[in-house]
Amino acid sequence: MFNLPRNRGNTCFLDSVLVALFYTKVPYLDSALALDVDHKPTKAFSGPWKATPPTAEQDFRMKEQFKEVLQQVCFAMQRPQYKFLDDLLTELDYVVKVYQPLPLGEVQHNGTNQFKMNSAVDFAGFVMCEILNLEKEGMRLTMEETFAYHGYIFRRNIRHQAPFLRLQPGDRTRCVSELLEPDIPVEVKLTSLEQQMCRVKRNQKRVLQSRSLTDASFLVVGIDRLMYHDGKTYLNKQYVLPDAVLTIGDHNLFLYSVVVYVKQHYVTYVCHDDVWFRYDDLKKDLESIGDYVDMAGCREVCHGMTLCCYQQ
Repeated sequence: MFNLPRNRGNTCFLDSVLVALFYTKVPYLDSALALDVDHKPTKAFSGPWKATPPTAEQDFRMKEQFKEVLQQVCFAMQRPQYKFLDDLLTELDYVVKVYQPLPLGEVQHNGTNQFKMNSAVDFAGFVMCEILNLEKEGMRLTMEETFAYHGYIFRRNIRHQAPFLRLQPGDRTRCVSELLEPDIPVEVKLTSLEQQMCRVKRNQKRVLQSRSLTDASFLVVGIDRLMYHDGKTYLNKQYVLPDAVLTIGDHNLFLYSVVVYVKQHYVTYVCHDDVWFRYDDLKKDLESIGDYVDMAGCREVCHGMTLCCYQQ
């Protein structure tokens, strides 16, 4: 069917994301892999240059190397007969560990247990936003934000970004589609003109923010499983259910893979010819699950979904 990465020691977060994104040909990702690496400095990196940040040239070279190896890994995964996937993955691991583009260390929970809950989301966001530059024209997500006071819309913003959304679910069980269009009361600083137009009382700044996706042909949604409050880290126990189809603008986007965190380990569910399979980099073969209903009904999917991928 396709080539599967094997665990090489604490690599489940990386393997699960690679399978979720690249086990099948996705036109948008294939196009992005052919793009040049953006030559711009970034502050998102630590590691060997923690004391002295990398120069723009060092950063550019490491991104180029990362992208080159990633291209080869994608090629190898999509061709079962290719024999050197393990060698390529070892090289990719080396680039990640030397470059250290994101904090991949364990996160302490309640001072005792160790969790690595957000690593898959961190890595997916880094690949899509920093390496593949999916915010470029033709692959970006279009989002409209409106701010209203008592039904009067006084501000509207159109944003373009990479088709990667990182979310923290609310206080109840929700579907991905519900998370994408929240209405959240927020406090914003109004201009004098806006205060006059809205007839807002002094120091009264609570307005309604609405967010809607207006255009996307490809989308990856990351669900943080760690929450932060008052300087403490705790496990988010809310359930998130993956929708089979998301309608965004004029497009229907279909779910094709899901990354799940279960018992301090990442696994991936992938769809092939309308059948869902469970991938675990500690096991040799894929496990057949059934159709979408069977997959979405799995307890570990509902409890631990951390990444879901959609394409048109």
